[in-house]
Amino acid sequence: MTSRDSRRHVALIYDAQHPYDINVMSGVAAYLQRSGSRWNVYLEQKALNDKAAHRVLEACRASGIRVPEEIAVVGVDNDEMLCQLSSPPLSSVEQGGRRVGFRAAELLDRLMSGRRPAPRKYVIPPEGIVVRRSSDVMAVADEGIAAALAFIQERAGDGIKVQDVARAMPLSRSQLDRRFRCVVGRTIHAEIRRVRMNQARRFLLDTSLPLKQIARRCGFRTVQHLTEVFGEVVGVAPGKFRSQHLL
Repeated sequence: MTSRDSRRHVALIYDAQHPYDINVMSGVAAYLQRSGSRWNVYLEQKALNDKAAHRVLEACRASGIRVPEEIAVVGVDNDEMLCQLSSPPLSSVEQGGRRVGFRAAELLDRLMSGRRPAPRKYVIPPEGIVVRRSSDVMAVADEGIAAALAFIQERAGDGIKVQDVARAMPLSRSQLDRRFRCVVGRTIHAEIRRVRMNQARRFLLDTSLPLKQIARRCGFRTVQHLTEVFGEVVGVAPGKFRSQHLL
């Protein structure tokens, strides 16, 4: 939140080609606007994809709305180039295009081999959200803790420690520790590790960088250190995690 405006901002993006979407989003917008002056509501009549989300980011920047501190933005399709070039980098739903193509080729192969599959609807669930800067934040009312969270987001890859966060804040170490745990629900150290893990996942999924470079960019001293923490948090080694998501 900013001192100039205590209201919260929400962007509702819907597909204008689908009347159902229009009705639902109009109803949501009406409810939010009727709930008082706490909300500024923006309706975006575009297809649900990364291009529409990118336009929302541009509109926020032009309006002086901070992303993700005041509004979180998530696109759909995980267009890697567009997401990385967006400012801030855009979080997006990975729909699993490789798995869709794999299943389609599998069905085509069966048809060409004379094995006609039974008519049915095939549903390939999305793989999940690839978290980038546009949504990787926790909305908190405490300005001091919000500043600490923003500092961690910006500097986690630099190998910062808890004392670095404390030195950057106008609070004593004990005050910061106590308020951070109360507001966020975890320690500063745990938050730094969480942000680094999200960064590591992003590099593993979005790039072909070797583990040595990923470790360095995420603030880990060595590949072994990255592998140990990643295995503890995610449950598999970084290399295996990357290979599991290739299809």
